[in-house]
Amino acid sequence: MPRLSPEQRENHRQRIVDAAWRCVARTGYCDLRVEDVCAEAAVGKGSFYLYFKRKDDVLFALLEQDAAAIEERIRSVVMSNQPGIDRLRLFAQTMLADHDDKGRMQVRADLWAEMFCEKSVRERFVEHLDRRRRLLSEAIEAGMRTGEFDGGVPAETLARILLAIVDGLMLHAAAAPRSMRWSYLRQGVDGLLAGLRAA
Repeated sequence: MPRLSPEQRENHRQRIVDAAWRCVARTGYCDLRVEDVCAEAAVGKGSFYLYFKRKDDVLFALLEQDAAAIEERIRSVVMSNQPGIDRLRLFAQTMLADHDDKGRMQVRADLWAEMFCEKSVRERFVEHLDRRRRLLSEAIEAGMRTGEFDGGVPAETLARILLAIVDGLMLHAAAAPRSMRWSYLRQGVDGLLAGLRAA
């Protein structure tokens, strides 16, 4: 059997990860089976186990991919030359737009569930959460330096609150998607962010 190049190996691994996203969107992580992922990716179990030792490693791969996408969005917000409130609104709106992505929503909900059972999942998730908080804090601190935001509440605290609001809405949406009225929720988040303006 010919040896695969690093690029080919990464492409094969990503094919399995992409298949896992589709499977999770249909069944959730708890009911995910390695056989289902292999069938979706059109690969044998041997190929799967070349890249993943166990099912939980797939969850880590999905976590890493989703976290990288979220952190890239936050970086683009932090680097933006828009006013501070608009930066935070852009972050919130792009995060809330994920409600259309069933796979991503399901993975995020499943991650929260797994965190309470698996220390390794919790530790990995907290690392990403800390990075998000630091990045958002930078955007808020920039607004405080220009006088746009009221400095009465520390930037890190505001970043935690904003992340908790977004994560909370996503968890509610995963549990009861039909009960969510996203246009109203976006308006509500905009209203909350407007309250951060300095008097």
